[in-house]
Amino acid sequence: MKPRHRPALSLGIVSLSFSLVQACRTEGGQNHSHFTEYLPTLLFLAFVAYTVYFLVQPRFEVLSHWHHTFDNLQFSSQAFYESVKEGTAARELPQLSFDRTTYQETLIFGASRQYLRIERGTYVFDICAAPFGTGFYVSWWFQEKTTFLRRMITRIPVVAWFLGAKTFRQIDTETAYRELVHLGVLDAIDAMTNAKGARVLSESERAIQPSKMFTIQS
Repeated sequence: MKPRHRPALSLGIVSLSFSLVQACRTEGGQNHSHFTEYLPTLLFLAFVAYTVYFLVQPRFEVLSHWHHTFDNLQFSSQAFYESVKEGTAARELPQLSFDRTTYQETLIFGASRQYLRIERGTYVFDICAAPFGTGFYVSWWFQEKTTFLRRMITRIPVVAWFLGAKTFRQIDTETAYRELVHLGVLDAIDAMTNAKGARVLSESERAIQPSKMFTIQS
């Protein structure tokens, strides 16, 4: 499963190139020869622009993932997000920012769903809470922002030694951040289940399980 945003910038580049071609064609007459002459240059510039965009656009490396489905339970997604926000903010984690982001089911078409996003530096939590059938689904994706260019550079052994390796302090900070935001999500879940008279999560259900790492594109 690879959730993705709509690549608006890439579509914009394609649209701009098409507009340039149409503008040149509508000139007609003598300018048509100019269009033919400059077409390779226009296509090359569009290719360069898209390549640069591809190399530097944000990508997210998933560090951890947690989820749970509550059977026969309905709740407000927005109310759940506000509860998570309050529970996380109460823990006074430094340099946090809260926002909403939208993921689509497919690349261009299909349904979209709003997520709560919590950011701290290069670390990003995308939290999903949504009704699904007769149940209610909650998940979070703990990610680190990177770029395709950086990922390729850090594959070079010497460069990776300087840029790729994390210190113990970085790993501890990353782990503490993940654990505390997870506690904020669990607080919101406990408030929801108490309000609905539903079964509370067991210790094993509350635990963060090891996840396979992969990269998704913004």
